[in-house]
Amino acid sequence: MTKSKQSSLAYFLVPGVFLIIFIFIYVRFDQGYQAREAAAKAAEKAEIQQKIAAENASREEAVKLAVAEGARRKAEHEAKEKADQKRRDDMQAAFQARDKAQIDDANQKDRVEQLKRGVATATTEVNHLKTDIAQLDQQMSAVESVQKAAETNAQQMSQVLDQIDAADKANALAAAEAAKKKST
Repeated sequence: MTKSKQSSLAYFLVPGVFLIIFIFIYVRFDQGYQAREAAAKAAEKAEIQQKIAAENASREEAVKLAVAEGARRKAEHEAKEKADQKRRDDMQAAFQARDKAQIDDANQKDRVEQLKRGVATATTEVNHLKTDIAQLDQQMSAVESVQKAAETNAQQMSQVLDQIDAADKANALAAAEAAKKKST
């Protein structure tokens, strides 16, 4: 064969051999490629599904945590609100008790002052009554002494009157005797 035939054969034979090898590799690759491609797609799909499931689980967990945190915060808020309300109620009760104590204290002070004035008035009245009693006792003593003096005077007057009666009787007897003597 001539060199030009050889070279023309080489131009056809070498690419033909490479073409046959390529076809053989391509067919083998194509048969396994579709299965591998399907397996890779299935694996990728499974991986994506797994990621989605993991993300969903993570989201569900986050939602559960958020709901639990919200419930915890709500419970804390309610507890704080109750504690604040109790504190406000306690403070209000304390203020009311303080105000009532102040009012009661003022009322007691007023009552004490009123009683002191009453005691002072009663003491003054008692002192006046004591002086009145002392004056009445003095007056009573004076009246008793006057009464004794009057009784003594009455007894003396009674004696004087008895003496006058006796003297009058004696004068009447003497005048009757003198008149009898004059008539006889």
